[in-house]
Amino acid sequence: MALLKIQDLGPKIQERINNLFREIRFDTNRILFWESLSKNDKTKLKKIIHNQEYHVSNKTLPNASIPHMWNILHGEPEIVGVIKVAFQLDIISRSDRDELIQKIGYNASPRKIEKEKIPSSKEKPFWYQQEGKLYYKRKVVLSTQRRKNPSHIQIILQEFELEGWPNEINNPFIKTNYRIKDGIEYLNDISEGIRFSMASGGNCLCWSVGKPLKK
Repeated sequence: MALLKIQDLGPKIQERINNLFREIRFDTNRILFWESLSKNDKTKLKKIIHNQEYHVSNKTLPNASIPHMWNILHGEPEIVGVIKVAFQLDIISRSDRDELIQKIGYNASPRKIEKEKIPSSKEKPFWYQQEGKLYYKRKVVLSTQRRKNPSHIQIILQEFELEGWPNEINNPFIKTNYRIKDGIEYLNDISEGIRFSMASGGNCLCWSVGKPLKK
């Protein structure tokens, strides 16, 4: 199933996404999104968005929609940006985000993924959920068992994938009793070339390049 346009979706899904789009357009949410960006991301957006006007009350904020800025930063369709930013801003839950991503067909087609699953980028890993494998530099660096319900470590990897593999993500288990330290240690035990760690007392998870890959 190819990525659907909003007009191709059912009326209920259209309404949900349109409501999310309206909500993230509020000034408060636009500013929260902008302030969550790294200095490099802000600089990149300001260079690419060639407009002379800025936000009325925040002169540092480019006069562009959040989905458009997300598209520039992550190369993902704007409809995907609406959903992911709504989750990032705590407007929807992780389960709602995953449901909507699935409903619009994003990254859901094995045939489509097969063509794209090992990207040419030398910078970021790629988590292929259907296979339970993590790729880096066109090599499998971590394999997990395929499950009907994802394991804790698979949820961690999926969070990194959905966020576009930034240097740091929020710990998805911060409000649970899961021992994130054990999960990070296990990921590092089974991973080759990628290392995982915690930051901010376990509130955030990070990844970095570890020991060299085998040739």
